[in-house]
Amino acid sequence: MVIFHINGSCQIFSLLVFDQIEQYLVENRGFTPGLPLHIIAHSSYIAALWFVPMCILFFGDFLGLFGGLVFTSTSFYMHCVMWLVTQKPKAFSFHRLTLWSVLLLVFYL
Repeated sequence: MVIFHINGSCQIFSLLVFDQIEQYLVENRGFTPGLPLHIIAHSSYIAALWFVPMCILFFGDFLGLFGGLVFTSTSFYMHCVMWLVTQKPKAFSFHRLTLWSVLLLVFYL
């Protein structure tokens, strides 16, 4: 299961790391740029990236915890803030006080 969680983030968020690894190998280590270097550099980086989380116990639980923290803020908190910004309710109206109480409750949870 860890492989499925990490696979998508490897392909998207590690592109800059892939480029830096290849640039380092070409400029400082004297490798010739090409498809074999590209495949070897990417494969070794992804293998190392997969090996570390598989060795950490409960890595899936960590992903679930961090994902839950992120989704809570985007699911509850951001909608309240966007409504406050777009609707601009009066200073001490019922809607504004209720919304701020929900915001604080979600923030403290």
